[in-house]
Amino acid sequence: GRAAYTPFSQSLASDLVSLHRELLGQIPGCSHAVLPHLLQCIAVLVVHTPFSKLRPGLISSILTEAINHLTGSGHYKIEAAALSLLCACLSVETPLPEAGRWLGDNEQTVGMCLEHLRKTTHQRDTLQTLCQILRFYFNPVIHWWPQITDAAKITLASSVDTLIQNMALLVLEELGRALSAALDTGTLELSALKEHWIHILSSALVPILQNEHSAIMPGACDILSTIGNAVFASFEVHYQRLIMTLLLALTNPTVPATSSACRCLGVLVMYPCIRDDLLFVADTANAIITALETTDSTDSGLLLRVSWSLGNLSDTLVVNKLNNPSFVTDFSDILLGRLLDVSLKTAASNDKVKSNIVRALGNLLRFMKQSTHDKAHFREYVARSVDCLLRACTSGMMKTRWNACYALVNTLQNPVLSPSQGSWGDDLYTTLTSVILHCKNYKVRINATLALAQCATRACYGGHYVTVWKTVLVTLCEEGGGPTMSGYTERLRLQLILLLCHLLILHLDSDLPDMIRYLPHQHQNALISQCSSVSTSDTLSPAEQDLIARARVQCQMRAPALDLVLKMLTPPPLPSDTDAFATSDIANK
Repeated sequence: GRAAYTPFSQSLASDLVSLHRELLGQIPGCSHAVLPHLLQCIAVLVVHTPFSKLRPGLISSILTEAINHLTGSGHYKIEAAALSLLCACLSVETPLPEAGRWLGDNEQTVGMCLEHLRKTTHQRDTLQTLCQILRFYFNPVIHWWPQITDAAKITLASSVDTLIQNMALLVLEELGRALSAALDTGTLELSALKEHWIHILSSALVPILQNEHSAIMPGACDILSTIGNAVFASFEVHYQRLIMTLLLALTNPTVPATSSACRCLGVLVMYPCIRDDLLFVADTANAIITALETTDSTDSGLLLRVSWSLGNLSDTLVVNKLNNPSFVTDFSDILLGRLLDVSLKTAASNDKVKSNIVRALGNLLRFMKQSTHDKAHFREYVARSVDCLLRACTSGMMKTRWNACYALVNTLQNPVLSPSQGSWGDDLYTTLTSVILHCKNYKVRINATLALAQCATRACYGGHYVTVWKTVLVTLCEEGGGPTMSGYTERLRLQLILLLCHLLILHLDSDLPDMIRYLPHQHQNALISQCSSVSTSDTLSPAEQDLIARARVQCQMRAPALDLVLKMLTPPPLPSDTDAFATSDIANK
């Protein structure tokens, strides 16, 4: 008879387990000369093994072998190989639940690592292992955090090796991030973390940041970015001012910590406790501008970090506009102009940088007040910025495109900037409708649809109202019977329906003939079925439900002309025609 069929994946899994078992089985009789190589070989295999797809037990066996050879052998190379194996196990497919349970049952692992750190043996491998534990498995060993702090500080102070010092700082950075997460979940008390940070600042970080010749300043800045709003808000004012002053000084282009200092400022400027501090926000803006103006265009790493901070700064400006109107009044037009200018110049960089820049441009345009827009050179900035965003919507990597579309959402939320009054209005509608119809990426199309729904009045659409109406109907028909891709198809359909409702509410009597002309005449039942199930979903927000309800009223007032649209917005009927949609009757009109 025929042999039973074994799937390749099952065969491969069996072979991997067998290979691990075979190598682990060689350990007991292995000589000291060969054992380090065997442990290293297992470490390489571990990195390339999908443990989550295998039966439990294997990773625990490997971790146990690693810890057994970490102490007691007295052999330098064996201990180094055991540390490499331990680090490999804690790095793979993280966080691996089985590894977390094993670490919770074998907390002495942390103590062994700290012992190696005190003996200054295998410091590099030990610090790397501690980073993995803090990054992915902090909860099982949370009560070790004071000892880890002390060990990292001692290593930082005693070592003369810059690499080891930077790795010790990385341990403190991962610890800071883990402590902040533990505070958010209520696992640790704020008072304990405040004491920890004040101690770290005074004994380790401030001396490093005040030493202009220190090569490890960037690592110290990265640690400061993990403090978190709650702890920072609990500091006395002089500690807050000390941190802000040190970071602003380090953005000087002559200092090697410019990138890290700007990134940390980009974190701090979003903290609710200081984001409305006009002087700090302005100082941060000036620091970012200087960094972007003086950075070599080929230094993509620095540009990426500083442009990310610019995006955060622009987010803060928008939040302040929404929560504190006086902030907009007091913010300097000259500074806003410099931010727009440096953003437009930096937009010519690579796509990763541009994805941050377009985000910033959208926020800066949303932040602009009427008196600023009334100035001719700012209207020119608006036109250039919108042109930059429109070009970014249709070219480059997809993240840049959907960021650019969302930046246009922010732009059009500013009532000061009306497409019907700007030179850029025609290009805006042409580009966004084209993106909705032709782009292959659903997230880009969703944000483009959302952007078109931001116009608050019928006048904003001008002569493009019917074009947008037609685009929505054509796209709904084309997407109606398509397969769902990770929920994006349904999200696009919902956004299109919401835009349709928005257009309905704004329409004029003179729009009605063209609105009726572009209604589909074929396969209407299928269109109704697809749309009504989305527009009456239980997952709609109250605002979305209200918008759809108001649109239904408009349809009822225009009955029977808009009966088809009314049916699209009401609970679905019994299943009927599910044929594919025909769009030629719309598209060819």
